[in-house]
Order: sequence, then structure tokens, then C-alpha cells
Amino acid sequence: MDIEQPSLGRIGVDSFTIGLDWHWEGGWTLATASRLSGSQNWAQHRYEALSDDEALELVQTVVAELLGLV
Repeated sequence: MDIEQPSLGRIGVDSFTIGLDWHWEGGWTLATASRLSGSQNWAQHRYEALSDDEALELVQTVVAELLGLV
């Protein structure tokens, strides 16, 4: 069953996870997974070799997109 959000004009994300790992020589790795309401499939993304600033900016961007703020 899809939970539609007419005011937002799309089906909403009902669940997401974000993980950050730091490696001595590789920098930050960001892994995200999200699922649209009613879906059984997860969309997964992985970003590697990020600096501190890049990781922070990417986390903010991903969360804003998942919450439908952009």
C-alpha cells in the first residue's frame, strides 16, 4: 500500500539509514539506504574517499532530499 502525500506531490520515504565510516588513509565513506512507502526495495548509495567538509555537506544534502525539503 502506498501512502501518498498529495501536498508534496509524490510518494514519501518511509524509512532510511545513513552510515559513516572513517579510514585512516581513505577518509570518510558514506552509505545510505532508503525505501519509498509501500515498496519492498531499498535504494542504496555509497560515496567513498570524502574529506570532512565533503562528508558533512553530503549528509546534509542526502537527509534534506530524503525528507523532501529540496
